[in-house]
Amino acid sequence: RQAIVALRELDKPAGRARIAQLRRNSVTIRQRLADAGFVLLGPSDSPVIPIMIAHPQKMSTFSRECLRRGLAVVAVGYPATPLLGLRVRLCISAGFSDADVESAATKMIEIGRQVSIDYNKGHKQPQGGDKEAAAAAAEKKEE
Repeated sequence: RQAIVALRELDKPAGRARIAQLRRNSVTIRQRLADAGFVLLGPSDSPVIPIMIAHPQKMSTFSRECLRRGLAVVAVGYPATPLLGLRVRLCISAGFSDADVESAATKMIEIGRQVSIDYNKGHKQPQGGDKEAAAAAAEKKEE
């Protein structure tokens, strides 16, 4: 019953506006992080954004420093990922204002530079960071 009520709410103008805001927030922070050289996984408009860290000490330092600055990230390491697949995940909300998103991106970029996880700095990363997103972008070009 709750799921049906939630889906009905999402179909209303206010629900559609929240979905649009969620997408905007997700795309904005992902683009800022990618431009700063972060290696990101997942679809370009997903509200769950994995940031590749690939080093246990860097993951620990990054997540602790995020928490110290008021940002919540989820550290995901071995055995949930391969040893060199360590990452942190951030989850974006429609409730975040544009200022919240900009502030979070700025803080994460500063932290990422401190711990040297801006691995793609100076290199262009495919939007979305995965084969699925690259295929979707290619399809859009063909249309």
